[in-house]
Amino acid sequence: MADRLRAEVPFPAAGEGIALKFSNSGCAELQKRFGAEWFTAAHTRLNTFDPDFIKACIEIGATKGGKPAKVEFDAIDIPMMQIAETVLDALYVCVHGMTFSEYLIELGKRAEALEASGNPTNVSSPENTSLS
Repeated sequence: MADRLRAEVPFPAAGEGIALKFSNSGCAELQKRFGAEWFTAAHTRLNTFDPDFIKACIEIGATKGGKPAKVEFDAIDIPMMQIAETVLDALYVCVHGMTFSEYLIELGKRAEALEASGNPTNVSSPENTSLS
């Protein structure tokens, strides 16, 4: 079975054909640089526009034609918010198989289903986040 578990998130502002995609080794590198909470803290780091984190994510995740690509962080000429959103989506696609906004929609659906079943619980708790 060859499911598409990790997809590239297009990042044209970084250059023609550039996308972000995080491999297992890319995730390991982020953990090595930013600690065990590299993913759970990513939203906060991106919300505060942590330049070291954003630059590392682009350095580690940039691809072109499915192969690693070198992207000059200072040459990306768009608002930092757009860069942060692209990085966040790429990280969520890597970990959850969906963009951040798709993930939020999925959590909302789960919350509605739990309420409808009469079992309101914390849908974002670990035991309720399996996407099976």
